[in-house]
Amino acid sequence: MTVPEKILPPVYSSERRAIAVGGTALLALTFQSLGIIYSDIGTSPLYVLNGIWPSSGPTPSKEDVIGGVSAIIWSLTLVPLIKYIFIVLQFGTREGEGGTFALYQGLFPPDLQNDDDDRALTCDSALVRAKSSRSSTEKLGPIKWPLLAWTLFGTALSIADGILTPAVSVTSAVGGIAIAKPSVIQSIIPISIGFLIALFGAQRFGVHRLGLTFSPLTLIWLLLLGGTGIYNISKYPGIFRAFDPSRLVLFFMRTKQYDYLAGILLAVTGCEAVFAK
Repeated sequence: MTVPEKILPPVYSSERRAIAVGGTALLALTFQSLGIIYSDIGTSPLYVLNGIWPSSGPTPSKEDVIGGVSAIIWSLTLVPLIKYIFIVLQFGTREGEGGTFALYQGLFPPDLQNDDDDRALTCDSALVRAKSSRSSTEKLGPIKWPLLAWTLFGTALSIADGILTPAVSVTSAVGGIAIAKPSVIQSIIPISIGFLIALFGAQRFGVHRLGLTFSPLTLIWLLLLGGTGIYNISKYPGIFRAFDPSRLVLFFMRTKQYDYLAGILLAVTGCEAVFAK
């Protein structure tokens, strides 16, 4: 006698089971990802340049601009592209889950209790795979608790980023409106609070609906960014020198202003959404 599969406990495996999606479903998911993932990453240009060269400060020289843009380019190359796309996402976790806890679970799969012989017959192969995964990580036992503490620390950083990024993004966006309409300057904070309350209140409708709502806005925003970038590059093609990493090194050697790194770091805010979401 076999036990119905629906009452069996979930079996944890270190293997990732890919979900095959194609056709219109793939197009729909791609469009939805614009509002869920790229709306977070795409807001970085709102405040990264002002973080490096504040509007209230002196106008940077051409060499400083090339060096700063080079720092942004290589930050985006090393963190989102190489770290997340080529490294982190390759260590696929169960069912494509992301986040620090999913990585930790990949190293230390939870113990599986199997007291029912009939149940063992049903999920024997999955249990063998899980036990094999655990046996391969037994040598990591001495560092299990330090890794757990590090996992909790990484989760805390992600939560902090989730709190700070919306506040900075919305405030910067409202500040941009104040440039065209100076009378808004005195109301930047109240307007930002109102937007944030509305955005967080809309979270209860679910990620699916939010993605479909924000995807058109994100698409328009990215198209405007791309169009503006193409126009500015056509006016000053010398900016391609920023792809030379030596410009980044010379920038910091010349200016000695290592606090620029704080502004450059803003360019990669939101990149953890690629993995976590």
